[in-house]
This record gives sequence, structure tokens and C-alpha cells, in this order.
Amino acid sequence: MIGHRATQPKVACHNCRRGRRRCDRSIPTCIKCHSTGQVCLGYGSILHWTNSIASRGKMMGKSFAVMMPSGSRLDNPRDCSTSPVIASAFMSPRDDGSPASSDSASSWCLELNDPVFHDLSQTYRFYLSYYDRQVCKDLVLHDSPTRNPFRDLLSLAGNFTILQHILVANAALHLANATKNEEFTWDARKEICPKAYRDALVAKQKALCLLSEALADFNSISSDIILAAIMLFIKFELLDYGANAWKFHTDGARQLLAYLRQNGKTDLSITTGLRNCLISNCVVYDIFGTTLTAPNMDNDGSVSESLQELYENAEVQANICLSCPPLLLQVIRDVSRRSPLPSSEKLLAVVDAFNPKAWVSSLQRVSSSFDVEMRTHIGFAYQAATKIYVLRATVPSNPLITDRDSLEDLVSEVIAHLKYVPIDDPFFKTTCWPAFIAGAETNDENNRSWVSYHFKMGQKTLPWGYLSNALDLLQRVWTDKCRQETRTDWLMNLKLSENDWLIA
Repeated sequence: MIGHRATQPKVACHNCRRGRRRCDRSIPTCIKCHSTGQVCLGYGSILHWTNSIASRGKMMGKSFAVMMPSGSRLDNPRDCSTSPVIASAFMSPRDDGSPASSDSASSWCLELNDPVFHDLSQTYRFYLSYYDRQVCKDLVLHDSPTRNPFRDLLSLAGNFTILQHILVANAALHLANATKNEEFTWDARKEICPKAYRDALVAKQKALCLLSEALADFNSISSDIILAAIMLFIKFELLDYGANAWKFHTDGARQLLAYLRQNGKTDLSITTGLRNCLISNCVVYDIFGTTLTAPNMDNDGSVSESLQELYENAEVQANICLSCPPLLLQVIRDVSRRSPLPSSEKLLAVVDAFNPKAWVSSLQRVSSSFDVEMRTHIGFAYQAATKIYVLRATVPSNPLITDRDSLEDLVSEVIAHLKYVPIDDPFFKTTCWPAFIAGAETNDENNRSWVSYHFKMGQKTLPWGYLSNALDLLQRVWTDKCRQETRTDWLMNLKLSENDWLIA
């Protein structure tokens, strides 16, 4: 029922009771049953087929043959098997310590009974439910049943197979990453993680095949659905590690946006709010992707127009998970994409003119009043980090780069503001880029230690692989600095490397 609050069962499941095992009492099914390959019989009453003769009604004097389900493979989206036990995450505690309530997701989960989902396997249903409960909240700043456009994709999955596969891929990879956490037992990590990772790769491959078919015949599927799939592929790469493959998808998104604008195409298959959210996410990732890698200038005009729309759309700004002010995004884009580079003095003047408090105030009509302080600190952190990036990217033309103290002061400013953001706060997910820029620039061991600790704590609370990538890159930058007697340009070294990095 909608509004029902999930509570942990008081008794073990039927299989564990029969086998005299210690049941973990997960909802909706038991982890141990899945790890042993059993179908969990649940916690309630069981109806037994006795194969006896009916005593009344039209079937009086007749019996029924009991049909036992045959085994099936996990990688078939229409099979009847169950996935690795995703359900354990359904009972993850909320901020107030209580179990996750159904008001955040069960309203959609009940719709799995819709006829369009009847062909889905139990595996896919579990993963879609996991996406609903666990993944969606990572994709926005503040999660709620009515303010999360990424949850709207679930209602489209029944009609578009490509969305089914890429949503399942994201959910399975998220689960695989989550089970690496030390809070899970060794047995759980051993059983769940490999299976979930395999499911993620299988689903991703199926989605890639469908995406290739859709792009070959562009009229076969809604362009907005293609955009949604591309955005989810970007999310998948961030969940995985955040290196190389994401760039194909951001380039594809940029070309698709350019095509849609040139042809004036709109699509009624998704809502305007969802479409704006998809475009904004693709644009933001495209911009951040160019900060550490060589830019692709194709169809750059579509990015400019989309960025302007983001600047004017307060609702999208208020809930986008990265929460970087659009004015600073524009500066970052100008520095990372333009050749020759714009005047650093002019760019720094734009950054200095940015007022984080005024920016936060402009978002309050569509945002929560309690996030003013946190968002303000994020605004100041992005402002200082953007200054560092501008100064570092304009080497050697910028004489200020020789003043190491001024850059260390900016590093300290970034860290000072990020220290106000608790690990369990929704705004923590917005801190990666400024923390990385500060960490890469600093030569102070105390600052480096804090940044390392920041990312290590992030890995424990957010099962996204790009956090591990960020820490690995920082270790590489620091090692390069130690090896070279002269001051090294860490940004240029990363841009000239063989890999494409996405830190967002």
C-alpha cells in the first residue's frame, strides 16, 4: 500500500527456518536464499498445492497437475529467475534512522503490475526497483516522489526496451559498487558483487546494441528517448570509473542536441521538465569533461544555447546533482574550449563578480529554505576552484601563476568551505570537482591529506567509481610533482595523457 512503512520481518523466511539458518530478514526476499540459488518463499503464510481432488464447484472430483518452474538464465530479461539480492538495499536507513518508506518509491513499484511490465523477468523488476529506491536519489540533489525527473524514466521503460536495459545496467553496477562497502559481510560481497557486475555488463551491452540500431534508423525511436539513454550511459561510466568511454557519449549528446535545435524537433514522449533535466545533465558533464581532457569543438553552439537555458531555469539549477553555478560553468567552458584563450583578466573579473549569496537567494523560490547555508558554501568553493582552474589553464601567459602563495590561498579557501559539508549531506555529492582542483594544485601536505580523506569518505557513502578515479589521479599528480624538480603543470600533463578523465 502507498504510505505503508516497510518494517523488517520478525521471523526468518521459510527456507531459513526449514534449513535452520540465520536469516538476514531482508525485504522483499532473503539474501541467503539468493546466494544459495533458492527462490525465497518469503515471510508470510504459504499456500501448498496438495494435488488433492476438488470437493466442490465445477472441478469437483478432479485434480490439478502441479507445474514446477524450470530453470532459466539470469541474462534473459524475460526469465523467471531472480537477480542477486538487490532487496537488501531496500531497507537502507533514512536520514532519521528509520527504514526507507514506500512513499519515496513504492508508488511506482506498484505499477510493475501494469501489463507493459508483464514480460519483464523478476531480475529486471528487482533492478528497476533498486534504481527507484537507491540510484535515483544519487542523481539529484534532493530526492522526493515529485521532484526527481530521473524517476520519470521508469514509467517510460515499459514502452522502450533500450531504457529497460540501461536502467538495469546502472542499477546493477550501483549495487555491485555498494556491496564493496565494508558494512557488507564478506559472504555478501563474495556472492552479490560478481553477479551484479555481470548483470550490469550484460544489460549495458544489450542497451548499446539497441542504441546503435536507433542511431542507424533515427526515425525508429523518439529522439528524446535516445537522449535519455545517452545520459544514462554517461552515468554508467561515472559509476564504473569515469575514464575514456564517457567521451563518446558526451560527444554524441552534443551532436544530438545540435540536430534537435537545427531541425526544431520537440517530442511529446517525455515531459518538458524531464527533457530540460536530461539536456542540462548532458551539458554539465560535457563541460566538466573538457576540464581535464582535450576538447572536441564540434557543435559547440548547442552547448552555449543549452547553458543559457540552464541559467534561466532555476528549478533545474536547484536540484541538479552537481550544483555548479551556470555563470561559473560558462567561464570553465570558455577556458577549456576556446582557442586562443580569452583574456585571463576578463575571466577572473567575471568570477570575482559572481555573488554566491545572491545566486542562492535566486534559487530559494524553488529550493528548500534549509539548504541556504550549504549551497552558499558550495558556491564559494566553486568560485575559488574556478579561479584556480583559470589561472592554471592560462599558463604561461598568466604572470599570477608564479605566485604560489596566491594559489595556495585559493586552495585553502576551497577546503575551508568544503569542510562545512558533512559526508552524509546531499550536497556532499557536489564537492568532487572543486575538491579535485584544490587537491591537484596544492603542495601542502595537510591540504593533500584532507582531500584524500574527503574522497575516501566519499567512496564509503557514494558507490560511484569516479570518486576512486579522482583519488587515483590525485596520487598520480602528486607523484609527478615529487619526481620533477621544476614546478610541473599538472593540468597540461592530464590533458596530454592518453586517457580522457571525467571528474564531476
